[in-house]
Amino acid sequence: MVARTYQPPSHDGARYRAAIQPWYSQAIGRHDVSARTGQRLSAADLDLLNGGGLLTLDHFLQSAFCGVKNRDPMVGRRDATLTSGLIDSGGYQISTGAEECSEAIMYELLRYCEQFDAAPILDGPTSSIQNPKSKLKTARECFDFTLANGKYAISNRRPGRTRLLNVIQGLSRAQALGWYENIKFLNDPRRFGDYALEDWAFAGATRTHFSIVLNLLVRMRDEKLIKPGAFLHFLGVGSPEIACALTAIQDALRATIDANILVSFDTATPFLLAGRYKRALREPTRSQNGITVQAVPMPECRSFVGSHQPWPVSSPFADRLTLGDLNVRPAGQGAVWDDLSHALLAAHNVWIQTDAVAAAVNALRLPLRQARQHLPILLIDLTDFIREVLVSERPMTLIRQQHMLLDSLAHKSRNTSLTDDRSLGL
Repeated sequence: MVARTYQPPSHDGARYRAAIQPWYSQAIGRHDVSARTGQRLSAADLDLLNGGGLLTLDHFLQSAFCGVKNRDPMVGRRDATLTSGLIDSGGYQISTGAEECSEAIMYELLRYCEQFDAAPILDGPTSSIQNPKSKLKTARECFDFTLANGKYAISNRRPGRTRLLNVIQGLSRAQALGWYENIKFLNDPRRFGDYALEDWAFAGATRTHFSIVLNLLVRMRDEKLIKPGAFLHFLGVGSPEIACALTAIQDALRATIDANILVSFDTATPFLLAGRYKRALREPTRSQNGITVQAVPMPECRSFVGSHQPWPVSSPFADRLTLGDLNVRPAGQGAVWDDLSHALLAAHNVWIQTDAVAAAVNALRLPLRQARQHLPILLIDLTDFIREVLVSERPMTLIRQQHMLLDSLAHKSRNTSLTDDRSLGL
């Protein structure tokens, strides 16, 4: 008999925030889950945020537009004592024309964000520039959009309701550093008092180039713009190896600034793989070349309708389900999978992602000899060096000397090529 509850291994590292998608809880609400699964799984088991499911996420992310437009019931009934919510601004949707932007909409988004622990300001993502539908055509336009919205947030926020995160974007080292230098004043309480932005989010192509990230963090620290209890969030990353690097950053900042600083990161990959591609994550494999979390296609065929055959992957969710729980529609009734099929797969994927991050971070805490049995030596060297940089009296020299090591994980996330060496022209 498998256990009825699951909690991921506890760890004290950087926190993974699953980017909750509204279709997940909508699908669960439209179906009788227990009837589908023969009581092997219930709708309550699939709730990721209220403490009663097989998996309770201690941190999550939601798009502000998803929250305002869909009012996700799972997010609405979350147990705020168990899970910390960060609300993404929706800047990409606005910049690409998927959502409209007006002062009324900005006001509604800000009010929604204030119901949660933290939220980045509405920013102009430089990754949208290559999208032909984007309203923002240059990095300078992205910066100007972000700056204007940061000023709007300061003028219209309710201090103390939530921690607002300033956002660093950029397609190159010069752009990221210039972006910071010209937007950091929004975090200055000497200028804005209690209305100043509190914290920082790292986005754009430079967010996994740790030679650039550490350069920024040193500047923020030395200018006293990383405050006690700060939230530092990295948008759109999910690799267990990057989780280890971010854990090293959190370790050093806690040691040198404040023990309550929290570094977090998010990815929607578990939901995207399930919803768009019908692919399942496998348990991670480890070698000296890296940590691999492979995505494999799930069986999709009418021959599996009513099948009791188990899933070809394992998790507390998958182990309770059959291929007949995924393949449900006979011939003549549309696609063989329905929306609940995708939701069941998403729950499994979130479990694998959460567990993979926890396992990597806990391996990082082992004595060196044991850690090397679980993690690539290069990753251990990287995390040690990150800590060294952030406690050093000559951090910029160390960064210049070892920039290749610091940037060795840059390829572990999407949209991280440094493609534009021009400055912002500020």
